[in-house]
Amino acid sequence: MDALDFLVNLDIKADVVYIDPPYPSTMNDYDSFYGHFDRMLNKGVDNHLDLTNKKTFLGNFEKLIKACVGKSKYVVISLNNKCYPSVDALASALSMLLIDYQIVTKEHVYKVTGKENKKTNYEILLICKLKESL
Repeated sequence: MDALDFLVNLDIKADVVYIDPPYPSTMNDYDSFYGHFDRMLNKGVDNHLDLTNKKTFLGNFEKLIKACVGKSKYVVISLNNKCYPSVDALASALSMLLIDYQIVTKEHVYKVTGKENKKTNYEILLICKLKESL
């Protein structure tokens, strides 16, 4: 099930919703990378909210967070320092849905890449306290 469909149809209140989106700067062809899992499970790969397009990411992500308002007190978003949009831009775009937010960072070494200097990355958690209603 698509994350947006799941959240819209969620009929219980959650304490926290954790989101690790395929943001545009790191996953440009999400369907090719993960689509084979959907096909193996006889699921369609065309029916999901696109979070990989730089032009539509913020609007689509806002839809996702709006679906959490009234259903969760917090949303925790996992990002990294190379993400687009930046964590500050994302927090700013979502500000009308938030009471408050906190940014927590931790150095992270990606083992999969072939880059020489792997110590330039850090993981980010954007911890958002949501408004109770829109």
